[in-house]
This record gives sequence, structure tokens and C-alpha cells, in this order.
Amino acid sequence: MGMWNFYFFLKYYLFYKSIIQIHFLLNLLLLIFLIIPVPEGFKKRSELNAIKLVVSLFLALLLLWYDSWLPSFKKVLDFIFDEGIPLKEYLIQFSHGFLNLMEMTIIGAILLICFIAYRKEIRITPISLILLLTVPLQSYHHEFSDKSDRARAQIFDADLKKSIHFVGPVINGDGEDIMILHVCSLSWDDLKEVGLDKDPFFNQYDILMTQFNGVTSYSGPSAIRLLRANCGQVPHQSLYQNVPEECYLFSALQSVGFTENAIMNHDGVYGHFSKEIQELGHLVSPQIPSDLPVQAYNFDGSAIYDDFAVLDKWWKERQENPSRQVAVYYNTISLHDGAHFKDENEWWKHDRKERYRSAVSKLFSDLERFYQLVESTNRRGIILFVPEHGMALRGSRIQVAGLREIPLPQITTVPVGIKYFGIKKSHRDIQPLIVSKPVSYLALSFLISQFIKTGLNDTDASQIPETDFMSENDGAKVVKYEGEFYINAKDKQWKKLTSEQMN
Repeated sequence: MGMWNFYFFLKYYLFYKSIIQIHFLLNLLLLIFLIIPVPEGFKKRSELNAIKLVVSLFLALLLLWYDSWLPSFKKVLDFIFDEGIPLKEYLIQFSHGFLNLMEMTIIGAILLICFIAYRKEIRITPISLILLLTVPLQSYHHEFSDKSDRARAQIFDADLKKSIHFVGPVINGDGEDIMILHVCSLSWDDLKEVGLDKDPFFNQYDILMTQFNGVTSYSGPSAIRLLRANCGQVPHQSLYQNVPEECYLFSALQSVGFTENAIMNHDGVYGHFSKEIQELGHLVSPQIPSDLPVQAYNFDGSAIYDDFAVLDKWWKERQENPSRQVAVYYNTISLHDGAHFKDENEWWKHDRKERYRSAVSKLFSDLERFYQLVESTNRRGIILFVPEHGMALRGSRIQVAGLREIPLPQITTVPVGIKYFGIKKSHRDIQPLIVSKPVSYLALSFLISQFIKTGLNDTDASQIPETDFMSENDGAKVVKYEGEFYINAKDKQWKKLTSEQMN
């Protein structure tokens, strides 16, 4: 095979580093195809060798992509056709974290020198074949049986049997508000990476959930799941099917006397976000704050408006609203990957983590100002701070920083805070009630229902419904089973995730 051994040796290195998979049969077929020479007797042997080389290069690149944990070609093409190509500046920034170029350069140089120096003295191809034959032995230990599908089904079945029903209006209230702040790109892992996981911002909440699973790693599905919180989790494909009206959070709130509001600090065009939350989440049309200060620009060049300015404007309008009870959904993308402050020149050259840390600090500051504004009035209510998913700031062996195709637990485990205002703290210390058991959207619906039912802040952690860990996107699923994590990605086979692959 000559220099093709170089290709296989690099793949073996990536495989044993847990960076890629190696699909044994397909790689064996490629190796055999490369070994078989074009017969000497052909008149146009040189032309056939050239054709074989082109075909080999195409198959080798295609197989390398398939062996990787990257999304399928179809998903990439669908994204480009649907959303367009992101700004070149964002692509430059993203590419910086794609590979450890120093490590790959050193390994590649060493292997290349060895092949050039010794290819005539020793036969390299048998070594490539032997190494390939060891792959099934290695993969055997990572295969997960069909128990994973049963475990996934059990999680969904258990959650679907639970549902929350609202009974209103709020007892003994003079007017109450429910505010859901849905924050893009913020996980515990992201916060820890920039040293903000213990920020005082979280001390102000009455309830803090440390093991909340957002289930997905994309904004649209996250919003749909939140807006259907009353009926628990469903598989990803079910998000785009109709469900009973009582499953819709804001429909249920409206049925007990709440007026619906929806606001965002962006235009909602990307990913058809605004359209999806209306059609699939049964939410009213969100307000677009085009007359407010622009804080930043997203990776696609669209405007991101100042969080406090958007919330402040809504709060002033709410004071003039005669409705006794208002429920508002607010979505912010201030932390989205590629978002950059409007006056930040050549932002793609700056340290990604420092820029993210600044954006998080700005968001926390804006929300604290808003909380103080709300508490300065005589109104009563509840604020739910709920991140959609993480930013994937750190990345892992199988998924580079910024890529969220695989909904790993470090991406979907997010900090959720519940804050009551205008309400006497009943049975509560100054410190937040920490909920460390696994929970998801059903827990939010439960807390809202308790507030509507009692108008008090006296929820016991044991009352909050649990939801075992299961996350999924369109092309990948991750389930936790008996303390271990298993993945089902583009090859549709369950595999155990090693600790090295997840970190």
C-alpha cells in the first residue's frame, strides 16, 4: 500500500486516543481495495492507476468522516441549505479548536519520516492489517446491547406517566407574575471552565437545581420541551407532533387566568426559532425589540439587544397592563457561540473563553438589575432562570469545542434557579434550597403549579419529580444506565462512552 499505511496509522492513533471510531468491515474493505494492484496486462494500466488513486482518496476521506463523531454529510448539507454558511469570522474562530494542530503535526511528521526511511527495509502493510484486526477486540468492550433501548424507553415511559395540572387562580394574591428566562448556551461545565460556577449570582435563588437536564443541545428543541413541560419528556421526533393541549405550559397558564407575553433579545429568524415556539409550543407571537440598544451581534451577523433594556421595557409595559396575572417567556442568545460585543474589533482573534466570561458576567449583572427592579415594586411572583443547553466551551475527545451535535451530559446539565419575589419566605433559610437529584422540565411545571396552588414558597425538595438522564438530538442519543453513559449516533449502534471520550 505504500504511503496509504500513513493514513491507517494516523487513524489507529486517533482510535486509541478515543477521538474517532473505526468501523472494522468498511476499513477492511478499503484496505483490501488498496492492496489489490491493477493487473500488469492492462494496456491502460497507468490511467487505471490514476482512476484508482482518485477513487481511493474519495473513499478514504468519506470513511474518515464516517469514522469520526462529526455529524453526517446530510445534516451538514441540510444546515447549509436551510441556514446558509456562517460568517467567515465565526468559521475561523471555530477552526481554532477543531484539532490539536501541534499534536497532529508532530505525530504526522514522525510517522512520515519513519515511512520514508524504512519503507524499503521493512514491510509496513502487514502491520497495518494486524492493527486493524485488533480493532474488533477493542470495540467489543464498548458495545452496548439492546438493553440501552429498553433503558431509554423506560425513562420516557416513566416520565410520560407523570403530568402536572394547574388549578387557579393563585390563592390570596393581589396580582402575580410568572417569568421564565430561557438562556441560550450556559451549562455548569461552561461556568466551571471560566471560573464562574460558584458566582454569587446563584446565591440569590430560593431553589437551585444542580442536576437539571435540558435533554437537548439545540435551542428550538429546548424551547419546545420547556413549553410542553406539563407532560414530561418525549423522544426527539415526537417534538414535531401534536400533543394534548394540557401539555402546553402557557396554554395551561392561560386557562387559570394568566395573560401570555413573549419577548426575545433577537429577531428569532435563525433556526426558525420564533415560528417554532409559536406553532410547536403554542406561545403567542414574541415581541422583537428593534427600537432598543444593540449589545452584540450573533455569529450570523444578526443583532442581539441589551438584556436589561429588553426586560426593563417589558416590565414598564407590564406595570401599565391591567391584567392581574401575567406569564412571560423571555429568550436570550447573548451567550451564543460566535456572539460578540458590537464594539469588539477582530473578535474572532480574541480568546474565546475570556469573551464568554465577559458575556456571562454582563448577563448576570443585567439580570440582577432586573431582579432588583422587580422586587422594588409591590407585585408578587416567581422567576425561573432556565438555560437551554451549554455552549460546549471545553469540548471533549469525541466532540470539539463549540460543536453540540452529541448531547453529552456536560452540555445538557444546566444551572436552574427559582426566585420568588413579593412573597414571605416560608420554611426557607437565607441559603438556596439545593436540589441535587436528577430533574428536568416536569420539575419546573410542578413548581409553577405549587406557586399557583398555594402562593407560597414552601416546596420541599422531596416533592419535586425526578427524571433520569436521557438526552437526544436529531442525530444522536445519550442515556445513563447503571451509572454509565451510552451513545447512539450516526451509525445507529449503542456504544459505551469511556471517561476519556467524555473529557
